[in-house]
Amino acid sequence: NRVPFSARDLDEAVNETNTKIAKEDNLIYLEERTIGNGGGALWKYVDASSVTPNTFNIVQCVGVPSLALALQSEGSANAEQWGATGDGVSDDTAPIQAFLSSGISSELVFTKGKTYIANDLTASDIVHISGYGALIKRGDNQLDSVYVLSLEGGGSTLRGLNIDGNAANNVGHTNRGEGLRVVGGAIRVDDCDSSNTPVGGTKVGNCFYVAGDNCVLQDTTSSNGGYAACRVEGDNCKVVRPNYLDFEEKGIVFSGAAKSQFTISDVVRMETNSTDASGQAPILVDPGSDKANQLGRFYGENLTGRVTGGIAGSNVCKVVNTKYVTIDGFDFAQTTSNFAGIRFQEYVEYVTLSNGRTEGELNFDSFDYKKITLDNVTIGREDKSLPFPTPVQGIYAKEGVIIKNLSVYGASSGLIRVENWVGQTDTDGTPLTEPYININGITNDSIDATIPVFFMAVPAANVTPGKIVVTGLQVVTGRDTYTQMMAGNSTYDALIQRNQSASSWNRDFLAGAIPTSGTWKQNDKAYHANPVASGNVGWVCLSSGSPGNWKAFGTISS
Repeated sequence: NRVPFSARDLDEAVNETNTKIAKEDNLIYLEERTIGNGGGALWKYVDASSVTPNTFNIVQCVGVPSLALALQSEGSANAEQWGATGDGVSDDTAPIQAFLSSGISSELVFTKGKTYIANDLTASDIVHISGYGALIKRGDNQLDSVYVLSLEGGGSTLRGLNIDGNAANNVGHTNRGEGLRVVGGAIRVDDCDSSNTPVGGTKVGNCFYVAGDNCVLQDTTSSNGGYAACRVEGDNCKVVRPNYLDFEEKGIVFSGAAKSQFTISDVVRMETNSTDASGQAPILVDPGSDKANQLGRFYGENLTGRVTGGIAGSNVCKVVNTKYVTIDGFDFAQTTSNFAGIRFQEYVEYVTLSNGRTEGELNFDSFDYKKITLDNVTIGREDKSLPFPTPVQGIYAKEGVIIKNLSVYGASSGLIRVENWVGQTDTDGTPLTEPYININGITNDSIDATIPVFFMAVPAANVTPGKIVVTGLQVVTGRDTYTQMMAGNSTYDALIQRNQSASSWNRDFLAGAIPTSGTWKQNDKAYHANPVASGNVGWVCLSSGSPGNWKAFGTISS
């Protein structure tokens, strides 16, 4: 099916295009051509009436109107072969987009060390791209640019390519301004960097944005991200070995609604120095506050995160509206003590934290928990150089709480707060029975001002409280060991079963009158449940007994 091609025609084509070529069967090898300087390509001469020349991969033979040259891209094609320059000055959008729109299944290769200026490149079909350290950079003053590169064909791959959002020369950006968009399913991105995305509003400037399902980002790096280093909305996606620094608001944020699973593993580094309170979440899992959008499972393995700025209201890791949360291996650091290491909020149901350390508190800020397990967790710095209030805040779960081998350093106002046991009811209106809390193995080496063990439980009147069982308590502190208990009813013994070795524990609780029954110890305190002017704060036990010798204390002014 060769097109007739005479030596004279060939000579005319050479002369007219100022191009050195050699004929090999029905292929022509171009060493150099004027348009795009795309040396080293294989070209096939074809009937010009069957193609549409575009100056990139299809070139009209000047002087031979019946013939055109079609670029052969079997195996791989270099960006320069399609007319890109990679000089860091010329706009290479058109030639690169020509390849991405060609439907050719070859691998597109960018030249190491070169910078290609391009905007809003879209790969609608499956494509395989290798960068080998090459850089694609957004052009200057591209204020409406949505992204630098978007992969939309399922099964595409990208490796070794760096993307620069050019934030410095796109001040006032009004669109999303993302670096790499991963829209198709089952796309894999390896060893790529996406940085310097512009800041222009809510969720603007994600360095990596993943909307496709079953996608994997591995060994990706980022710095100076606008909204997030990596934002994921697709289902069953994984981010492996990320290394993200200096993002404006978030490190990795998952915000996909009603998805089944999201995984982060083997974090290399996740660090922000932002001073924006809303931005202090190197890891954020938040599919939204509507339970219909609940994420099925978040799985984290070997996670690290660090906040080097930090103001009140911030978190290192925050998880919202997720049914199952499993984090095995974590190390969360911070430079200030006024925000949480890990915070759980609305509609988090099952939590397992194991083999990790956080310098900030664990905050359970919801009432939707079914079961919570903490196993081999350390809270605080061993040198106690970063004091914080209560290491485990507001823990509560309907099916029980299990804490094993908890180590605490530097707490300033207690150990565990169990509070707000609100009178929730089942769907049939039956009041719920609160669960047990089983704590086995606590080492509390906190500052001298601390209350070594502190429980606060305030069950509603229609709630039958469960048990708090504590064994294996070790306290290293300059202050005597005791527990403070505050209960909204008189069923104190049902709330706590004391370890016999903790004989110095004292009990603080609410009462409507001076205790007249039960066995009490010296220094136990009953706080008045309904204090009034000119009355007393409560009653203190002066000597142990049944009920012991109780006297009023703390006169209230009129």
